[in-house]
Amino acid sequence: MVADDDPRHRHRYQRRIIILYQAGWLRSAVGEQVSRASSVIERACSLRRCAASLKDMSTSQARWPLRLRYDGIIRPCRPSGAPEPMSPTNSQRRTLLGVAATLVVLCVVARLLPHPPNFAPATAVALFGCVFFSRRWHAGAVVVLGMIVSDWFIGFYDTGVMLTVYASLLMPLVAQRFLGKSNAVRLGTVAVVSGVGFYLTTNAAVWFFTNAYPPTLDGLAASYLAGLPFLKWTLLGNVFYTAVLFGTYGIVRRSVAGIAQPARA
Repeated sequence: MVADDDPRHRHRYQRRIIILYQAGWLRSAVGEQVSRASSVIERACSLRRCAASLKDMSTSQARWPLRLRYDGIIRPCRPSGAPEPMSPTNSQRRTLLGVAATLVVLCVVARLLPHPPNFAPATAVALFGCVFFSRRWHAGAVVVLGMIVSDWFIGFYDTGVMLTVYASLLMPLVAQRFLGKSNAVRLGTVAVVSGVGFYLTTNAAVWFFTNAYPPTLDGLAASYLAGLPFLKWTLLGNVFYTAVLFGTYGIVRRSVAGIAQPARA
């Protein structure tokens, strides 16, 4: 049995105390290093997210210079706890809602006022919305709403023919990728092709859904022949309203300071 005042006994206890002290210091040092590493990793991830967001914004604006970027606003990196800066999203949304309401009113008023047959702005509105809005369904909703409101005043007709007319007016939405770099040639091409497509589909719908023509190839040919006089006004209306909408927008964008530049979102 070892006495309490034995030097070997005291030395053993001193070594245990030193080992425990070193282990505690090591744990605290490791914990501090882990905390520093976690902080560095968090900052690196934050910088990476900001860099990716800026890269996406620059790529989007370079690839689609004629589209309005109104969502996905890039917010600057800020310290934790700092107040979030005010975002311009609300003003841009108000601008978009104002443009959408103006386009709906144009669709309704142009159909209610006296005009040549099929000389309407619906296709041009779809074409303009396809370039102006970042999502196709926004442009489609504007056109369909304008047609429904105007038909409510004018009067609804055969459901099959009416749905075909609505769908035919949305043909420019298919060419959204083609209109990525919009110019007069591409806009005019889409306006004319959409007018021809409207003529082909709507006259076929009249032949198919109504009893106006016999259900034969001769009846279909007669339907197309009867619709030829309207084709001219359809094409003229598409080209005229396309020039008016894009020309007006170009003038406003150059004259009003600070107006948003369109870009794909």
